[in-house]
Amino acid sequence: MLVLAVAPLLWWRIKHAYRTEHVGREGLLDSFLAALPGSTVDKGPQGLPQLRGQLDGAALLVSLHSDTLALRTLPTLRLEVRWDRTHNAVVDVMLDPSGTEYFSESSELGGRAAPPEGWPDTTIVQISGVEAAPIIERLSRVDPRTFPALKHILIDRDELRLTMNCARADRQTYRVLRSATFKPDAVGPGIVSQTMAALRTLEAAVSGAPILTMEENTITAGPTANPNEKDV
Repeated sequence: MLVLAVAPLLWWRIKHAYRTEHVGREGLLDSFLAALPGSTVDKGPQGLPQLRGQLDGAALLVSLHSDTLALRTLPTLRLEVRWDRTHNAVVDVMLDPSGTEYFSESSELGGRAAPPEGWPDTTIVQISGVEAAPIIERLSRVDPRTFPALKHILIDRDELRLTMNCARADRQTYRVLRSATFKPDAVGPGIVSQTMAALRTLEAAVSGAPILTMEENTITAGPTANPNEKDV
């Protein structure tokens, strides 16, 4: 009898979690869409939305990923942006590494390098190409603390790719149903501003161009603090 009494409640919770996860996720990139007029949104990896548009005249791909690889922690919603840029070496930079990062290209690169001057000692840098050293030196012009959501940088020969931490999954839903549900505003104006500023700042540093201020590099308004929870 107890099972029969609990079953409807459990079914309601599963149904509610499904609707929250699958219906609410459709608007996760609305803030990016507002900041980049003319962009298009379709379905990307894991059924999460992805956006195709342009930034400063070059193609930009924005996608979302639910990272569930880390043990004993809630899934993290990560934002990946890929911007068409040309570079003469490959530099892979991982901030605050945990060892479970699926998005790093470091295993395919040839060598390890010291972090840029002023960057955290825990930063992992992998390189390929004789011109990688000057790129790392130029990155010392950037203070990574300006972009607290920044997790990973890949300076590739045909693109600049960034991975940003956006939000943790809802604790109750994940622990009860093992479903990674994120709030509809997980990718808000603050993350958009921070991401665009990071793209422009890092590209300027790598190319040797003048670095603008956060405000000059920002194309949307909003707070820029990292919304991630540190303790789960």
